[in-house]
Amino acid sequence: MLHVRPIETVDHEAAHKIVIAADPFTWSQPNHWLLRTLKPHFKVAVAETEERRLLGVSMWTDKDPSACCVWVAPPDQRRGVGRALAAQVEQQQGNRSATCNIFSADPRGITFAEAQGFSVEPFRGGELVVTFVLEFSSLRLEVGSSTSPRVAPLDAYVDRLYSLALAFKRDQVDDEGVPTDTPEDFRQFCEGLRPGSSLCLLDEADQPIGFTLVQQRGSVAYTAATFIAPVHRRRGLARSLKVASFRASSKWATWAQTDCKRGNEPIVSLNRSLGMREAQWLSGTRS
Repeated sequence: MLHVRPIETVDHEAAHKIVIAADPFTWSQPNHWLLRTLKPHFKVAVAETEERRLLGVSMWTDKDPSACCVWVAPPDQRRGVGRALAAQVEQQQGNRSATCNIFSADPRGITFAEAQGFSVEPFRGGELVVTFVLEFSSLRLEVGSSTSPRVAPLDAYVDRLYSLALAFKRDQVDDEGVPTDTPEDFRQFCEGLRPGSSLCLLDEADQPIGFTLVQQRGSVAYTAATFIAPVHRRRGLARSLKVASFRASSKWATWAQTDCKRGNEPIVSLNRSLGMREAQWLSGTRS
């Protein structure tokens, strides 16, 4: 027997695990997701069995009918759990016209939205940013360049990377997520990166000439930035650096993801050459 009810504090940990498992592209830091459940205008419900085992989670707000999310634990999908949660949200919102946002890298989300009567099409407004994803199970590790750069864990060189970070800020058009106002801002940002997956590239004098910055977002290795000093480009170093990072990330992550501005052709071409594919946000509408 399936039961849908408002979330309780005791449910938070189990609900968060369901969100991560069902949607690897959700920003999955626990405090980030759980804090949203504490805001008065957000409402969260859970679906459970008679034994109070959680099966799924929904979240919505009366202020914005598009701000609705439904997650179902993978082992319990295709059993009507998502339909029950979506029906409860629809009832709470008064059967109004609804919209939803779906990430195209998740075909299950598209299938579910269409089954609920949504018409799905590309999201207008996201054309300037290209999102690339790669499932690590399909990664070809031999894709690396013949160049053998010296790579090292980023955390051992953070204090020597600030000048490179400033060069990145001047050089790139998609740098909003990397704070460089002060050395301390950059250092604190680096402290939150995934150890082992975030790497720097060294020259013969053991000086950093490039870096790739990777955040852990649940089971997704999100590359926030990759940069090679201009005088060292066109040697395949960025490619080799990203492959080294992918190798490290594939030990703990299921997916790789990164974003860049559409006009940044060198990075767009690099991501495609590594087997990453474009993904985009889709908008679903239902009257």
